[in-house]
Amino acid sequence: MTAPKGWCPSIWRPMPTEDGLLARLRPHMNRLTATQALEICDLAETTGSGLLDLTNRASLQLRGLRPDTHGTLLDGLRALDLLDPNLDTETRRSLLVTPFWQPNDMTHRLATAFRDRLQDVPKLPAKCGTVIDTGPTPCLTDTPGDIRIERSTTGLIVRADGSPTGLPVTEDTAIDAAINLAHWFNTHRTPDRRRMAHVVAHTPLPDTYTGTAPRPATKPTHPFTEVSTNGRITAAALRDLLTTSRATALRLTPWRSLLLENAAPNTPTALPYVHTVTEPL
Repeated sequence: MTAPKGWCPSIWRPMPTEDGLLARLRPHMNRLTATQALEICDLAETTGSGLLDLTNRASLQLRGLRPDTHGTLLDGLRALDLLDPNLDTETRRSLLVTPFWQPNDMTHRLATAFRDRLQDVPKLPAKCGTVIDTGPTPCLTDTPGDIRIERSTTGLIVRADGSPTGLPVTEDTAIDAAINLAHWFNTHRTPDRRRMAHVVAHTPLPDTYTGTAPRPATKPTHPFTEVSTNGRITAAALRDLLTTSRATALRLTPWRSLLLENAAPNTPTALPYVHTVTEPL
């Protein structure tokens, strides 16, 4: 099965492009261990062209796949525990988290709770997604997302994209509130209004989902080495970066860069651009 050109591709449903099929990988917490990333480099070269894109949804795209190599890619990702069981699960698990999360912090806990509730999440249009921006300093304010779990000055809120304010919640009630908002959106969306902001512009939100403003975004400090990729890298360049940096893991960001965990101090902070990206990321 392939996605029509211009639609959101996925691993289970790649999209035809000028250079072959394009598949989009969304790892949990937008993170890959070094072992997983190195195996993906091999898969990118054996099943496709070896070109990789980083998207503004913190996803990794593998380019130049062929219909006869797609099954090999699925098998390889399944062995790495990076493959959702089916397309339906993959579609529902459209989640972007602040890349500066720490193990078992609030962002990590909320994202895990969201993943555990996927059966309750309605099936939404392919481009829709949820953002969890609950680190000490919000940093995803300008990153696209239809349903947002954010910090206010006093706690947490769940906010619909397009609304300046949201619903105050606790960590225990945030996922329920986000899922309820997804169902509200699903009830009111139309073929011409397929994103939350479009719906909110024409249909008033329930009063309970307004009233509390999010905390303003600031530039966070973090312990990672950030490597600029300008959106596209080769598998060979990524393999070399992981080997020379001795990083233990990498995180995908919505700014088309990589964050390296535990990288060596002399790690280069830029990778060369390969060539112009012709399709939107």
